[in-house]
Parts: sequence; C-alpha cells; structure tokens
Amino acid sequence: MLSKSLTQTFTPYPWQGNEWETFSNLLDTGKLPHAVLISGPGEIGKRQFAMALAARLFCQSLLDGRPCLQCKGCTLLAGGSHPDFFLLELADKGKSISVDSIRELAEFTTKTPMLRGWRVALIDPAEAMTHNAANALLKTLEEPGRDTLLILVHQQRAELLPTIRSRCQSFLFPVPGQALTIEWLQSNVEVEDYVDLLEKACWRPLRAVRIAGDGALDQIIQIEKVLADVAAGLLSPVLAAEQCKTIPPAELLESVLVQQSNVIAAIVKENGTPSRGHFLFLDQLIVARRQLASKTNPNPQLLIEELLFGWRRLQSQLQSRPQSRPG
Repeated sequence: MLSKSLTQTFTPYPWQGNEWETFSNLLDTGKLPHAVLISGPGEIGKRQFAMALAARLFCQSLLDGRPCLQCKGCTLLAGGSHPDFFLLELADKGKSISVDSIRELAEFTTKTPMLRGWRVALIDPAEAMTHNAANALLKTLEEPGRDTLLILVHQQRAELLPTIRSRCQSFLFPVPGQALTIEWLQSNVEVEDYVDLLEKACWRPLRAVRIAGDGALDQIIQIEKVLADVAAGLLSPVLAAEQCKTIPPAELLESVLVQQSNVIAAIVKENGTPSRGHFLFLDQLIVARRQLASKTNPNPQLLIEELLFGWRRLQSQLQSRPQSRPG
C-alpha cells in the first residue's frame, strides 16, 4: 500500500495533465531538452511537478507512463537518498543560493550515474541564485553531460538572468481553472465558500489550502478591514501599519497584491478601464515584494507604511473621479 504522502509528492496535480503529457511526449520521443525552466505563479504545484518528473526518469517500472512509487529508483528518491538526484533549495527564507552550491551541482553533473540511468538536478527557486551563482551555472547549462536533466523552477515575473533563460527551454504553468481547482479543494480542505477562498488566494490552489489551514485566512480578513479603514480615512497609514505588525510582511504584501489584482481583473471583465493609479500601486506592490525578498534587508515596517500611503493615494484619486470604479 502506497502512503498518501508519497503518492502526493510524486504525482502531478490534476490540473497539470497537459503539462505532464507534453513532458512525457518529449521524453518518449527522445526530445527532452537537457535544461528546462518551469515558470509560473507561486503555490500552484511547480515543485511537485518537477519531483514527479524526476521520479518518472528514475522509475524502473512505469505504470501507464507514471512512476510506480515502489521500485528502487522511486523509493530512493522518496527517501531523499537517490545518488543521481541533486536538490538545490533554500535552507532559510531570505537567504540566497551561493556560487559554492552551484559548483557542487556542476561537480555532480560530471559524475557517472550510480544507477546507470538519468542524473537530475533541481534548483528551486532559481531566482534565489546570486548573480555570481547564476553566471557559474551557465557552463553547466551548456554542457550538462549525457542523460542529465537540469530543472529550474521559478516564479513568474521573478528576476532571472536572460543568459539563464536562453539556455533553457521554458514551460509556463498557468493558474489552474476554477472548476478543476474547486473539485480538488473539496477533497483537501473544508470551508463554507470555495470561490471566496480561491479569490483570496488569487486562484492558487496550494495557497488556498495554506491560508485555510494555518490561520492566514483570519489575517487576510484583518488586512481587508485595515485597507477599508485607511481608504475611508478612519485610520492613518502609520497606525494601520502598526496594527499589522503581527502579520508577516510577505503575507501582507501578497494579500494586498491579490486584492489589487482581483480589482483590476473585475474592472476589465466589465469592459472598464483601470486607472493609471491602479497600475502605479500594483507596480509599488511588486517592487516592495522584490525588496522584501532581496538581500538588502529593508525595514519591513517602513516598507508597509509606504505601501499603505500608496493605497491611500490611490483611493483619494479614485474618489476624486466619480466616473471611475472604486478600487
């Protein structure tokens, strides 16, 4: 009997059927590139897809084109001890992938596979590489060796050197469709309103599960109230930032970014035109998120205050234009 966790770890999500078929066809026809860039929004299952792909390459007894999860190759990968698999990830949030780590990966790709099959190296998130680390990876991307697959996973819009992109075949993973996502959510989380949960999660299923299960949903409701109070002039941006001190800055930024994205999408859906202020605030959110994820150690409190001042400016602009839809 296969454990549920093992099945979930090495099985693509239901909404990844087309992508799985694409990669399977490339592999079956001998056209799988030596380096692939799996790109898309966060928390939609890119990492799990990459692990499922690695399992397919290592599996010695495929079942209908999918890993059996029982052979030596699958069990070694599941146990974190497959000698031909190299995982490069962040040990801690806010850290980066160093050039020394990339050199270890490069050395790995020069070795003969222990099990006489594929060698697979996974970098996630690829945008966490320092500039020197990214440059050090270029030679390996150009000459990875026979039966070697390099998988780079990164967030859509996140920074990545053009020279890295040009040496990989890119695959864009979109946000899943609503119907399939709700069906999957109903088997994984219990909430009263799945559509509302997905809206708060910007339609990202894994984010939806996370915010429903770790108290983040209450934080999102708190953020929505703070934004409403600032927009109505009931709360100053400085006091609002103080009220949000217990909320992780990254979560707050992501929640506001989701809210603003939903507002813009709603305006466009009704054949309206978002104001320039909408996009300026959206740019401010994206820049703030990038700063928070950088190694420059910005002051999170000041960053949130600036964000809320930007929010108040947007609301003031919209209120002075009665013909515009409120944001």
